Amino acid sequence: MGHGLPDRPSSIWWTRLHAHAPEHAAIQVRLFDLEKEVVKPHVRHPDFQAFTSIKYVGPALVDDLSRGGLAIQNGDAAMLLYEAVAAGRDTLDEA
Repeated sequence: MGHGLPDRPSSIWWTRLHAHAPEHAAIQVRLFDLEKEVVKPHVRHPDFQAFTSIKYVGPALVDDLSRGGLAIQNGDAAMLLYEAVAAGRDTLDEA
């Protein structure tokens, strides 16, 4: 445990996301680290406050961008949940 998410989310998004795990896996192999590949080497803005994480970059570049209304506020928790669903697991604790 310790990831801050329920073992089995009951909302409809979990069911829908889990149903598309194979498609998500196909997309996952094409993803890259936007911070490492684009932001750090090419983008500068004073509102970044010397940081390059999406928490600083997003709101500095896009008006009215906020994570405030998201169900998952923690990036690590979001990553764990995505990986669990992409792997076809019903819970985050399954090996």
